Amino acid sequence: MTDQFVFFPFTHITQRQLETLLTFVEPFHFLSTDADKVIDPFLKPVVGAKKGIAHGVPDNLAIRVTQLQAQYLDWVKIHQGNEHNLKSLIKDHPYFKDATQVASIKSQLRDATRVASIKSQLKSGNKAEPKKDDGEKNLEQHLLFLKMAHLCDSQNDRIDIELSRLDENKDQLLSVLKGLEGSSGPGESNESAGENKNFGTGFKTGHGATDFGAVMTRERIESWAACMSGLSGYSANDPPVFVTTSQAVFDYLESICEDCLNALDINEIKVHHNDCENKKEWQRYFKENLKTAVQGGVSLEGGLPGSDDTCLLAGQVTASLFFGNEINKCFKLSDKQIVVCLIKLK
Repeated sequence: MTDQFVFFPFTHITQRQLETLLTFVEPFHFLSTDADKVIDPFLKPVVGAKKGIAHGVPDNLAIRVTQLQAQYLDWVKIHQGNEHNLKSLIKDHPYFKDATQVASIKSQLRDATRVASIKSQLKSGNKAEPKKDDGEKNLEQHLLFLKMAHLCDSQNDRIDIELSRLDENKDQLLSVLKGLEGSSGPGESNESAGENKNFGTGFKTGHGATDFGAVMTRERIESWAACMSGLSGYSANDPPVFVTTSQAVFDYLESICEDCLNALDINEIKVHHNDCENKKEWQRYFKENLKTAVQGGVSLEGGLPGSDDTCLLAGQVTASLFFGNEINKCFKLSDKQIVVCLIKLK
């Protein structure tokens, strides 16, 4: 087991996920779909301070996939229809026959892109690019899927944030109307607010945030692993610890593995704020504890550093070793035990 902690299977990182990662496994590695740049502005200082290590894709591949994504999105806009929704269009027109079938449309998009590229190269005096091999095509397709998922996740994340703000404003208004403004203490929870957060854009966690891993779970893992391993984001000979904040992802891996060894399961563990002086020592202790547990040693759950300070944060940790062909296929690793660590803040 290496000391490398790799966040998966997402490329969009929410504020809550970032807070969780920095609390448990700093520094952490993650995949960026936008060349060597970091997509989300709030991640730039994290990368600059080397608390997060971004693995970007080559510029030429990123540009091609971005262009392909734009073509798909343009196609969707064209086929939304002004008088009928998409279902009506599919019903009224033979999209899956002759030249209008999906495969043909995709081929036309590819051909148009290829023709435009060749014309551009002829004008500039350059030779046409060599035909891509199957491996490069597969990597391109997986990266396209991740960019689509990133777009969807970021949009849903913004929706969740706005819904939370609406909930807060509504609660404040109700408090004023009832004459209860300021009656709740800083550590008290509002049950009605928690109930009102259980709607919106997807599957909710206890904190009102969408668990994006509940949608197309296997596809997310496979595409992420294909890109991360294809870009040498981790070594196949010495795999890292795969870290996720998604309960849905962890549950899915448990459902497809042939065997599973639960190495660490702590329902509530004290963690430290980012500005706490005990944080670094706690993280070192946590990583050693995790490594010992994975290797079959005795887990040292007691006597955490700085247990008598004023930090009030608590977290949950579950680490398992997964075995089996399906697991290896998902992570593009053969005959390896996969260590996955689920971390949460409470």
